[in-house]
Amino acid sequence: MKNIYIRAMSVVVIALVVFSLVPLGKTQDHSKDYARSFLLLNHPDGDVPYELNVTIPQLLYQHYTLQNHALYSDSDFVKFVTPYTLKPIADKLWQIYKIQKTSPIGC
Repeated sequence: MKNIYIRAMSVVVIALVVFSLVPLGKTQDHSKDYARSFLLLNHPDGDVPYELNVTIPQLLYQHYTLQNHALYSDSDFVKFVTPYTLKPIADKLWQIYKIQKTSPIGC
């Protein structure tokens, strides 16, 4: 009887350890977003500092890291153009530097 009790407790302990190692749902699958801060000045010798905070959601980061980054011709650069993704950052830079919006050089 004592031998069966020890075996049953051993099985229960092993099962608890195994189940505690398995992630439940997607709670452990969600990584945090990537965030960076940049200190900017209003001009090269500027006296007005700005802090630009950039946050990249985990899913967007995974999307771009899973892309093939090989370039086989000059036309492959189009794969890396991300105007809609970077638009909020560009808008803040326009605001800080008060640059008049014109078409980019070479376009």
